[in-house]
Amino acid sequence: MKVLNVEIDNLSLEESLKRLKKVKFVVTTNIDHLYNLRENPAFLKAYKEADMVLCDSKIISAISGFLFNSRLRQIAGSDYFPAACKFYNKDPSFKIFLLGGTTPMHAKKAAANLKKKCKARIVGYFSPPFGFEKNEDEIERIIHLINESGANLIAVGLGSPKQELLISRLRHSSLHNCTFMAIGATIDFQSGLLKRCPRVYTNIGLEWFYRFVQEPRRLFKRYFINGPQIILDLMTVNSAKHH
Repeated sequence: MKVLNVEIDNLSLEESLKRLKKVKFVVTTNIDHLYNLRENPAFLKAYKEADMVLCDSKIISAISGFLFNSRLRQIAGSDYFPAACKFYNKDPSFKIFLLGGTTPMHAKKAAANLKKKCKARIVGYFSPPFGFEKNEDEIERIIHLINESGANLIAVGLGSPKQELLISRLRHSSLHNCTFMAIGATIDFQSGLLKRCPRVYTNIGLEWFYRFVQEPRRLFKRYFINGPQIILDLMTVNSAKHH
């Protein structure tokens, strides 16, 4: 389904997991992504390279019901990656590298927890330093670490749009045979050092509000200025469609 300038795959969790080994670049779309895709041409270009785009937003899911008379199925990005770890934990060819996390400790703890909880084959992890994306030596270091690990699924948790832009670069390096998954704050959540929203808020579509309360200064513009603009755009498209 085409939502503004991005086509989103309407897949169930199981369907998306079965498809995972056949794709090279996975993203999970939310309202913030839709805003940045409109404002950032480089981000849009990187996003267009993704060959599996999932809906990570109850709002987008609900509005799609009006736009297409069929709701996009929501797959929360923070649930998708651990689900993939469990789904493929008996597959010896499924080797995972965690790239991201707020600090090296977040990455280390996430790797340990995923190994314990999901029996995941985590073969390496690295939390790059601030500003690494502007340093070619750091990019080469990342490529070397992943190659040395033997990983074929690279879970990139650096926040959007940084993670998608980095994946676009890494896909065209010696890592071109790997599968990349953009997973946002999932590494921090899996570390246990960043508390995820209680399920009751997630179930009623208020995870955004829980996150806003945690970081109001950083997230005010995202949720109260940019987000409403995109929702208005979506409703305008819906109105035009029905006239």
